[in-house]
Amino acid sequence: MLEPLWMQGQIGVVLLLGAAFGTLNGMNDGSVLVGTLCSSRALTLARAQWLAIAGIWLGIWLGADAVSKTVCLDLVHLGGVSRSAALTVWMSALGGALGWGWLARRFSIPSSATHSFIGAICGATMVGTWSLSAVNWATGVGKVFLGLLFSPLMGGTLGFLAFRALVLCLRRANSSIFARLRQAERVAVLFQSICYGLNDAHSVIGLVMGACLSAQLTTLQGNQFQVPWPIKLMVAISLTVGALLGSRGMLQAVSRGLYLVRPPEALAAQSAAALAVFGASFVGAPVSSSQVNSSALIGVGGAWRPRHVRWRKVWSIMLTWVVTFPGALCLGALVCALVRLLAYFITGGSN
Repeated sequence: MLEPLWMQGQIGVVLLLGAAFGTLNGMNDGSVLVGTLCSSRALTLARAQWLAIAGIWLGIWLGADAVSKTVCLDLVHLGGVSRSAALTVWMSALGGALGWGWLARRFSIPSSATHSFIGAICGATMVGTWSLSAVNWATGVGKVFLGLLFSPLMGGTLGFLAFRALVLCLRRANSSIFARLRQAERVAVLFQSICYGLNDAHSVIGLVMGACLSAQLTTLQGNQFQVPWPIKLMVAISLTVGALLGSRGMLQAVSRGLYLVRPPEALAAQSAAALAVFGASFVGAPVSSSQVNSSALIGVGGAWRPRHVRWRKVWSIMLTWVVTFPGALCLGALVCALVRLLAYFITGGSN
């Protein structure tokens, strides 16, 4: 008798956690998007935030669903468990990813939301199904890790090449060119924000869609994958709220933690990061936009003056990337175990 009510409660919690996870993403990554724009004084913080928000909405509504399809369908196999157990996995994955993101933000650690939800869903799936094979390690998780590995390398390489090309083009220009570069920065950040909406935002959509498919609230039509507009709207609003609430402290940690940015460096880094994330979105690989952005800044710094890059800060970010996946995996597994224990007492062991 209580199991249908329990499932309805699970669906409600998934939607709340999805909105909270989107808000946390917006708080962290929204600052990343506008960090170089504000550091180079191309726009004020308020105007830069609204420019980034406009791009995110365009990316969510006008982009394809390749990334959300990867997250929803390719990472784990939950066909052999009950609807309630599958919902428990998705709910625990969101809870674990949200918990890890909160811990990272609480201790002012730049963290990758993509690493956190991949780790959390792997941990939750292993506990929720009691099976390692339920996680699609080879073509699912492996595909994501390849994207996470190559996208920063691509961002750093493109940043290096973009800045070198920009220096060659502007070698005879005077300081008045900075005004035009700041205008070009705004276009680059808009494109970068659209790519963020195509990738990071669709990762959140994929997590919520996974739960909706498990609960049979929506179905696949052959090989066609359509995200209902209410889910897109919920994620867009949550990211907007998060971007507006993003702290100046996180913005400074990202935009000034690597090196001080002038318009040429900012434009090169923004363009490089946008292209790298766009390429990953095209093939359906979820990546960390903040990670790619930092790598693009490092590439630009290496092309400019390597000694101006604060390599100690770079090392601390790299250490965080290594810690995020296993930490989120353990947290997702713990959350799933607690939810299963709660379900056992509520439903009398029928779950």
